[in-house]
Amino acid sequence: MAKVLLRHGADVSAGAQDSLYHAAKNGHVDVVRLLLANGADASRCRDAIVRAEERGHAQAVTLLKAAVRKGALMRLLGKCFMPR
Repeated sequence: MAKVLLRHGADVSAGAQDSLYHAAKNGHVDVVRLLLANGADASRCRDAIVRAEERGHAQAVTLLKAAVRKGALMRLLGKCFMPR
């Protein structure tokens, strides 16, 4: 379903926290991966990481934590190399 919605122009950033939250907490790793690959902002999903951990969805947790680290690194690099 997520692929169909994205293929028809769904905005992954509109409600991305909710969709990532529900996908992660329910262990839908393929949907988490799909949403992240299409620009969902993992930095807004700290609760999703906690819920996925509580429910034992280690793969979802790993994906979200990696996306959060990547986003933090990109923001840091952007600040370091931004023209002043």
